[in-house]
Amino acid sequence: MRMELYHSLACLILFLATMFNLAGSELPIVFIQTGSCSFLRYTLLQATRFNKKVILLGDRVGQKFPEVAGYDINQYSTSAKDFARIYLRPEDKSSNRYRFELFCVQRWFILRDFMRKHALKHVFCCDSDVLLFCNVGEKYALYHNADVVLMRRSGSLDGVNNAFFCSPGHVYWKYEALDAFCHYITDCYTQNLPFFKKEYFDRGHFFSDMSLSTLFVISGARGHTVQFLNEPINRECFDTFLLHDGDGRFELYEEPLSHMRVKKLYWLDGIPRCFDIKERCMTKLCCLHCAGPAKKLIRLYHELSENQRAPKRGVLICPITRGFCRDELQLSDFVR
Repeated sequence: MRMELYHSLACLILFLATMFNLAGSELPIVFIQTGSCSFLRYTLLQATRFNKKVILLGDRVGQKFPEVAGYDINQYSTSAKDFARIYLRPEDKSSNRYRFELFCVQRWFILRDFMRKHALKHVFCCDSDVLLFCNVGEKYALYHNADVVLMRRSGSLDGVNNAFFCSPGHVYWKYEALDAFCHYITDCYTQNLPFFKKEYFDRGHFFSDMSLSTLFVISGARGHTVQFLNEPINRECFDTFLLHDGDGRFELYEEPLSHMRVKKLYWLDGIPRCFDIKERCMTKLCCLHCAGPAKKLIRLYHELSENQRAPKRGVLICPITRGFCRDELQLSDFVR
């Protein structure tokens, strides 16, 4: 009897300790954005609905978002500027594309220096067009605290011939892994430059941060553990891209007005779900990556999550038409 009591007490202590740890282990979420961005306010607000520590690294700190902690990106850009001196691009590519791809790589140096300055051991970093529907600290435990957790899709990219490519559009980083990634990038443009110039740059390929993260992962990530966000765990996963799913995992449909292939989303309690064809079940989406044309839907989806535009449960949204219908077979009765 006494042993059973001790066992019950130990279980209670462990449970309380776990709860305390979860409550006190809020992972910082970092958004990195330069220039003006009409939808940034909605992605920031969406992140704060589920998370307490939301950080904006930007060049317009005067545009204050009281819900988040803002930092001047220029204070953490020294190593990023150093990298710009060695960054190469195909000569026939536009300067606008050059600046965009350069910054996509530079942001990892900026984030690394920010983490070092503020002694952050791990963060969740995501693009400004990602709407979050979860507490990222709680979800991190599902990936066994891997050193880096990012997106993976089938196919090749930028001349990197491989069975898959990675995307760091939303990613968990431990500081040591991010530091290793930054050193890996630098080595690609210095020690390994002859190989990369011959295989990629001279063939006209822009070497994006997706290409670099792919090579980093398939080369062994310099000893760091890697997992992938878009692989469902307990019927939950992070969205790769809203407008398509190259792996054919989730149910798509042709939106009637635009004729675009999009994920068929079902909203329950303000959280999007999609039917997993492989597992034959509904999967909760921890985020929506509204890349490309889907950026114009960010405000709509944010308001959906707040239940401002639709009933609370069991609603199918037809994204591009900004319409809702309760019967997935009848795309009618739209609310504009």
